[in-house]
Amino acid sequence: MRSIPNPSPKMRILVLSLSMFSLLALTCLFVDGQCPGPGLACPPLSDGSPGGVINCSIKKIQANITPYVQSYMEVKPADFESNPTRKYPLLVYLGGTGEQFQIPNSNTLDLCHTLYWSMPSRINSGQFPSNLVYNSQSYSYFVVMPFLRGSTDVNNPYWYDPIDPGAVIDYMLAHYPGRIDVNRIYLTGMSRGTEHIMGWLSQSVDNAKRIAAAFIVANCYPSLPYIPDFNQRVANLAAGGVHIWGLSCTLDQACSPQAIQDYVNGINAIHPGQALYTGYTDPPDGSVDYCQGPNAKWHYAWNYAYSPEENRPAVTGGKNPYEWMIQFSQNTILPVTLKNWTARLDNDKVLLQWTTSNEFNTKQFVIQRANVNGNFQDILTVPAAIASSSEKKYTLVDNQPIKGTGLYRLVAYDQDGKSTIFDTRRVSLADKWSGNVLIPNPVTDGQLSVYIKVDRTQQVTFRLVDLTGRVLQQQSKQVSTGRSQYIFGVSAVQKGVYLVQIIGEDFKTAEKVSIE
Repeated sequence: MRSIPNPSPKMRILVLSLSMFSLLALTCLFVDGQCPGPGLACPPLSDGSPGGVINCSIKKIQANITPYVQSYMEVKPADFESNPTRKYPLLVYLGGTGEQFQIPNSNTLDLCHTLYWSMPSRINSGQFPSNLVYNSQSYSYFVVMPFLRGSTDVNNPYWYDPIDPGAVIDYMLAHYPGRIDVNRIYLTGMSRGTEHIMGWLSQSVDNAKRIAAAFIVANCYPSLPYIPDFNQRVANLAAGGVHIWGLSCTLDQACSPQAIQDYVNGINAIHPGQALYTGYTDPPDGSVDYCQGPNAKWHYAWNYAYSPEENRPAVTGGKNPYEWMIQFSQNTILPVTLKNWTARLDNDKVLLQWTTSNEFNTKQFVIQRANVNGNFQDILTVPAAIASSSEKKYTLVDNQPIKGTGLYRLVAYDQDGKSTIFDTRRVSLADKWSGNVLIPNPVTDGQLSVYIKVDRTQQVTFRLVDLTGRVLQQQSKQVSTGRSQYIFGVSAVQKGVYLVQIIGEDFKTAEKVSIE
């Protein structure tokens, strides 16, 4: 969902022309290979000058991340393959209009135009830090840059498609399970890329909690009055604990620096020191022209921002963006958001079902079982989704439940071996029945369990009735042959004594139950 008006065709042409201007201005695509092989040679530039060489650590990968993002640039740390147990911080970079589009394929040569500027040029030229040390701990970024399908042609039908940073992160977690440090995931981007970042990051507290820090360059995501829910978005960023550094050219006329300053000031009003802003101005003598002056509307802050040597402001303690980000981490404790979890008897077997609405770095789910006096033991296991922001449904069956009362609990394990234990569910498999129905009494957990034993499949009606005869709940279900359990939520029912009426095709009964 887009949060801001789409740019006009004239603006699209302007942005594209500015991109090409910068492409010709920055021709630092030369580097000695830092891995086996010389790297791929890019074709000559339009003026006939050499195109340079792609660092052999840089790859283009075709991948079905979303319907809109079908490929990405990948830069693995140097020891990624040789050190299979090491976890790496993930840095997701979203480029501007001139960088965002690629035809979906795995042709690394297509990256040539992307590597002429901004952070990708720093990576390719060897200026990007291959190793950082913070608190005596060594870190190496795993860098990815997602691409929208299509080209920078102004008639590209995919021009307005969104990039979902969360989907990119989910893909990387699933594609490289156990290799990404989920507490050290970072976002950075410039110009149009900031629209995708800030729109997604501020959308919810859950999104903000996934990111340790974000470096926002030449921000184009607006604030008030263009974003009506601006205050809520600021609150989401603050509550999520994500640290933000915004940087713009102070004279930027393409995207006003005021917008990112509004977010920084709003966050700091809630949590002082969580965000910061720095402005950059080219020296008046013209010795450096990073912002590219009036022709580019002083918009090109990324030429300065991603320099690890030059961009070291006092407000960060002299840290460059890469050093600044790595000092922050999140504390991802709960890998799963559980929507529901049930265990019930079904034809003398126990049906175990649960639904997750969000999974982050999950590895597997384990069903544990115990009797009322025993210890829990693992009985069933199913792989988890690893990373998902949509509903996932799981079903397992205990084909040999224990006699009497069995206790079941669900345990989620993440890729780091940490576990989360969810509530226990109780299932009874009684040996002796006085009739067709067995109801555990009293009800203390807000769940009324009704056990039914029938010798043929039939339609059965369940009613919860108060002592005045008023029907509070009524449901009809197709009950299969054998012994089955049906669970009804009664947490909203007031405490007291009620009647449970069960009416089948060849039987009818009513029992009193106490809801506590």
